[in-house]
Amino acid sequence: MSEIEVIVFILLGLIILQDISNRIRRPALLYSMYIIVGVILGVFVRPKTEDFLQSVGSFGFLLLLFQIGLEIDLPKKWEAIVALRRAFFWMLVHLPIIGSVAYFMGLPAETGTLAVVALSSCSVGMCFTAWFSYPHSSTRSKRMILMWMVALEVLAIILFATMDAFLEYKFSWKTLGHIALVIFGILLIAFLADKLMLALKGLVHRTVRWRIHVIVLAVLAICALGNRLFGLSSVKTAFFLGLFVNRATHEGMALEHSLKPIAQKFLIPIFFLYLGTTIHPSSFVSVQCLYALLTTALIFSFRYTIYQLYWKNRLRTDKWTFLLVCPNLTMVAVAVHTYQSHFLGKQAVDSTVTHFSVWLLLTGLFVSIVSVLLLPPEEDPDNSISEAELADKMFYS
Repeated sequence: MSEIEVIVFILLGLIILQDISNRIRRPALLYSMYIIVGVILGVFVRPKTEDFLQSVGSFGFLLLLFQIGLEIDLPKKWEAIVALRRAFFWMLVHLPIIGSVAYFMGLPAETGTLAVVALSSCSVGMCFTAWFSYPHSSTRSKRMILMWMVALEVLAIILFATMDAFLEYKFSWKTLGHIALVIFGILLIAFLADKLMLALKGLVHRTVRWRIHVIVLAVLAICALGNRLFGLSSVKTAFFLGLFVNRATHEGMALEHSLKPIAQKFLIPIFFLYLGTTIHPSSFVSVQCLYALLTTALIFSFRYTIYQLYWKNRLRTDKWTFLLVCPNLTMVAVAVHTYQSHFLGKQAVDSTVTHFSVWLLLTGLFVSIVSVLLLPPEEDPDNSISEAELADKMFYS
């Protein structure tokens, strides 16, 4: 299948899949559907076409992280501390479960750690509207759940930002030095966020006809600078830039609206389609798929049990509310991208890298699909109300 045929197929798929997810009132399934279509597409594409999808999808992945940052409204200081403590404990208790599966698969300790972070994190953008329409929690409880979801996502990105050094140097002073440099870069982005946003708004107002181009160019330039100066990968820089720009100016939704035609409607779907092409259909009858199904069953059984015993009474919610923190496909995509990028060009990709990527991606896919299907249908399938407006109604009305 040539590049032009792939583009035609992709455009048709974007239209059809969006309509299907809206009709069944499960818009959070859209990314999962892209990956499944990508698996089918991978049977027909040539290696050259797959490289094309990877190149285009890499820009979509960067804009995905920037958009995730824009979606997050950082809580107040005391709320952030409580939520981060809860998120850290949630990841920690998953270590024996997911780590055991990684050990039996013969994966190194650092690789198992990456899997724990990815699979215990949460993709806020996937389940935000499901959280808003969830019927069995009070306003205060829903606020606490949202802060927990946000903390899981932010904590995962911070840990992913240091994962390159961890995979390279293991437990060493070089790893600590890289972590310090990353933290300095994050703090610098936070300090300059308001100034960066003012400069960007000025450029946008002066170049109305080229608004999307200017925004994308500015994001790419800042991400390249963060990578060059602080060793913070471009995609992680994009996340923290979106996060602090939204915090500093509350203009996140305006930027997201400007980026939507090129990011959400084209580049981000191409990234998830490319991820699907990396999974051969035979993987669904492989040992990695069996491990993925086992991991999914263990995760849901463990979360249901621990939520009933510890979290439900503390958060004053019903027994199924834990499903809101289960969708994790975008964070799993970040982990797979981080892992594969670390080995790209450094050595021949061996079977361990391939097996780990397939297992992690399939587990994230299964966990996300099951949790979204078990959640109540979403009330806003057409996304006519923005996430910022939903949050305003929830917290300030």
